[in-house]
Amino acid sequence: MRKTTDKIAGWTKQVVAGVTGDGQLAGEGKQQVRNSKPAKWRAAHLTRYFFHLEGDLPAHDVLGHEYSSDVEARAHAGRLAHGIAAQKPEMVRDNNCILVVDEYGRDVARVSLASLSA
Repeated sequence: MRKTTDKIAGWTKQVVAGVTGDGQLAGEGKQQVRNSKPAKWRAAHLTRYFFHLEGDLPAHDVLGHEYSSDVEARAHAGRLAHGIAAQKPEMVRDNNCILVVDEYGRDVARVSLASLSA
């Protein structure tokens, strides 16, 4: 058996192939390919979302978080808004909200802090 390892664009690919007595590959087209990362990570495309605080005390998220969908990003914004409302009740006003923007500059969601107080 012959085992080779190639690193392509950050992925490690291992190819295991049988070799005959004269050094030729046995079973051409029957190579096993194993990637170092699980299939769920290879197929997923993550988008970076930014969670800006708008209103009385604006704050811009410069790092962001990666999520696989707008739905996940909206859920995170809800958790952030709930946390702010719980820790700083004085921030719960109609004009204070979390604005979610994706890496392409598209507004994804706006979660009002006041909507959580009811």
